[in-house]
Amino acid sequence: MSMTARRKIMEKVRAFVGSPQEIPHKGWIRALRESLGMTTTQLAKRIGISQPALVQHEKREASGSITIQTLRKVAAALNCKLVYHFVPNEDLEAYLERNAKEKAIQILKKIEHSMALENQSISKEESQHQLEELIRELKESPKKIWEKDD
Repeated sequence: MSMTARRKIMEKVRAFVGSPQEIPHKGWIRALRESLGMTTTQLAKRIGISQPALVQHEKREASGSITIQTLRKVAAALNCKLVYHFVPNEDLEAYLERNAKEKAIQILKKIEHSMALENQSISKEESQHQLEELIRELKESPKKIWEKDD
């Protein structure tokens, strides 16, 4: 993914900043149903399921084990739409940069160790230049950043 694509995603994510991020303690289904003054029996009928099944949906949502498909059906019955999104803990570009740097340091440590064994050390300036160049290369091909070393 290019830097431009990452920026576009972050713009979309920022659009949600200020939106409710916290799920109500007992879940959105129950919170919305109760705010509308609707009983579990009434909502269950709107969805076309039994009242005990709706109670289970509410419990599964509160525990985090409900499916997205079920949430969509319930949302529609509540005249809502389901909005599903991830909110990165930090800017994607900064996250990529940090991980590229960590990976580059890891790679260069192995190379520098081998070179030291052969009495072929390099200057700090050259080492810094190699680090910056490797970070740039890793960011251009980020799949390598996420590979685990054995």
